[in-house]
Amino acid sequence: MKIEVITPEKIIFSGEASDVVIEGYEGQLNLLDRHADIISFTRAGELHLKTGASKKSFEISAGVMKIENSKLSILSSDAKEI
Repeated sequence: MKIEVITPEKIIFSGEASDVVIEGYEGQLNLLDRHADIISFTRAGELHLKTGASKKSFEISAGVMKIENSKLSILSSDAKEI
């Protein structure tokens, strides 16, 4: 699925991922390709992306995420790769 991690200053990550783990408002979410469309608040914490054979991790602040048509957008006031 197409992933974008966006802050007010810039796009932190834009690319493909087969597995996403993020802190949702009421608990951890594991999102896979072709996930049902959803909009949710997110909590501050770690975001983990599996991109092919590699993995990327980010520290993000609370925000909002939206999956629509296998595209995940994560909007956060602050994010950095760890």
